[in-house]
Amino acid sequence: IYNGVIGVMSQSAWFITMAVYYSLLGVMRYFAVHTERKISRMEDQKLIRKKELAVIKTDGILLLVLNLALSGVVLLTIAKGTAKAYSDIMAISIAAYTFYKITMAVINMIKVRKMQSPILITIRNIGVADALVSMLTLQMTMLVSFQETNSLNTDRMNGITGLAVCLLISALGISMIYHAFKRKES
Repeated sequence: IYNGVIGVMSQSAWFITMAVYYSLLGVMRYFAVHTERKISRMEDQKLIRKKELAVIKTDGILLLVLNLALSGVVLLTIAKGTAKAYSDIMAISIAAYTFYKITMAVINMIKVRKMQSPILITIRNIGVADALVSMLTLQMTMLVSFQETNSLNTDRMNGITGLAVCLLISALGISMIYHAFKRKES
């Protein structure tokens, strides 16, 4: 909602696209939580395991598909220079929101690390992907809003960060799919 409001208010294709991206991540989270609620009432351990592994595999595949869309958006932003400058207050609010997401992702990584629940791993990885994309958005916003003319090569920096974010999200998606296949075999 936050990115959608910013996107509409500033007529930014980037923030509107990010609102769609985050909405799809929200749907993935909902799918995981909804499945967890359904299986919490089940008693058949094999069926529970099968459903948990289906969630982590499906969301891993969706994360890879969403990552392809994110890669395209990053490339278009760099190629067409569509990043917009925002007011100091808007940039600071984006930074505060991003740091909140990063903090929550780190806290959840620590909490879930010891647990073996595929559902919790899925939700954690979605949160990490969410935080990574927020960092990319923050960087693009800060570089455009606060740069001195010709002082930085913003396209190069955004390209490198975009590539790193896309690679990390791909690694998360692949690890989720791998986790599902590995756990299915054991």
